[in-house]
Amino acid sequence: MWSAWLVGNMFFRIYSSLLISVLLAAVTCYGLYQLQYTQRYSSYAQGILKGSFQLISLGLDRHSGDKQAQWLKIVSKLMETELTLQAIEADHLQASPIQISLDQYKSIQVHMITKHHKILTANIDYISEQHYRIMAVLLLNELGRVTPTQHPILLAQLETLSLPKLQLMPIENLTLDNQQLSRIKRGDIVVNERQDMDNTPRWVYARIPDSQQVLVIGPMDEFEEIPQAIIILMLALSILITAAMAYLLVYGLEKRLTKIDRSMQNFAAGQGHEPVPMEGQDAIAKLAATINGMALRIGSLLNEQKEIGQAISHEIRTPISRMKFRLHALLDSQLSEKQTGKLLGLQKDINEIDNLIDEILTLQQGEHTQVASKILLHDLLTSLLDVHGLQYADIQYFLECDENQEIVGDPKLLNRALQNLIQNGFKHAKNRLNIKVISQDNGLKLEVSDDGEGISNDKKEQVFTPFIRLDSSRNKKTGGFGLGLAIVKRICDAHGIRVWVEDSPTGGAKFCLLIPQHSFMMEELPI
Repeated sequence: MWSAWLVGNMFFRIYSSLLISVLLAAVTCYGLYQLQYTQRYSSYAQGILKGSFQLISLGLDRHSGDKQAQWLKIVSKLMETELTLQAIEADHLQASPIQISLDQYKSIQVHMITKHHKILTANIDYISEQHYRIMAVLLLNELGRVTPTQHPILLAQLETLSLPKLQLMPIENLTLDNQQLSRIKRGDIVVNERQDMDNTPRWVYARIPDSQQVLVIGPMDEFEEIPQAIIILMLALSILITAAMAYLLVYGLEKRLTKIDRSMQNFAAGQGHEPVPMEGQDAIAKLAATINGMALRIGSLLNEQKEIGQAISHEIRTPISRMKFRLHALLDSQLSEKQTGKLLGLQKDINEIDNLIDEILTLQQGEHTQVASKILLHDLLTSLLDVHGLQYADIQYFLECDENQEIVGDPKLLNRALQNLIQNGFKHAKNRLNIKVISQDNGLKLEVSDDGEGISNDKKEQVFTPFIRLDSSRNKKTGGFGLGLAIVKRICDAHGIRVWVEDSPTGGAKFCLLIPQHSFMMEELPI
């Protein structure tokens, strides 16, 4: 039970994924730290120890037997590290003269081949200030072997042994405090960070015996465990890993929500409902199941409503047909003028009921396109204008449209929509009706303008509402049921055509249709 709840709980999945991303970032940063530490510490150790061990090798090469062992013992004591000298093995003959590396415990392993084909080894736990001091001691030992006048030449030669910069400086030129100067005068070796230098590198000072000259070794960079650049890199990696995990989480959720949104948009556009995939057991899966159930219920209700409307229309038309037949029979009989007038009025009322049924059925059918084919827009508009122009002979009409302009859609429904627009224009026009088709970047714009009474701004949206008849002089004498423009709106929505009303330059109303690209290119429409 608990396992199923944890799997289906969205918040648990999000928080656990974020926790995993934090742990992954921590492991990655730790691995980066270990890698850079090993590489940088190894390079640092080589910079400090390589020159010192080459000086030790020079001393070993000058001695042999007991003196060599005694020399090695003195150096080991000064370095506080055990040094061993052994006969070289065959596999070391082709090796590098000196190798400095770190073992798994971060201890420094030194292996150096001497000129007498022996290998000098040392295991150093860590680099301390003593290793700087032994460097100075070994250099003073080398300087003691030559006269003071040869010191500069010897120092230049020793710098080639991977040693830091070496120089001689009069003691009075040193920029040290009194305590440090006093120690140097006594013959002590001073390891100091120069205060007059940037980045505070490390310097070593050792007085040459029986002189006022001081051996200055440096600058030598101090080892920094975690440089600022590494800290910034680890922070950036942590942010990147967390952001990537968050993106994957959000992308997965957004992808599923997008499927639901697309399904509901198609359903709202009247293209039927494609069941939303129910992946998993979380809240989104439950939402998908709820939406699927709701869509099926709505679809069922709409189908029932449509079937009921068609059934009612069919049932009503049967008695209407009988009434029409009987009225024709009565009108053919011998009736008085007064009786004939009443029967003609009754016939008009019956015809209005029949037309109302047609309008309601057309309004229902306008929600869905049935077929998609090419339509010559100029020919369609011309035929509609000619038909209605006979009924409204006192109204002049004008058409501006490219004769070869084509659109794509349901011929029957688009014919009905344009018929209603043109008929509406003729009904309300006083003298003139203009139909214009304009080609634009985003599609075709069709305008139907009359010079009638016009529509007030607060009523322009209402004209497309079913059974709405505006209470103005525009509608008092035109008749109708308030369904003509509603049918136009339904058919246009089904074809992706935008329809709205503006004020006409001639004083009446201008109905506008914006036909998008797909409606005049041969593309498949939703069926």
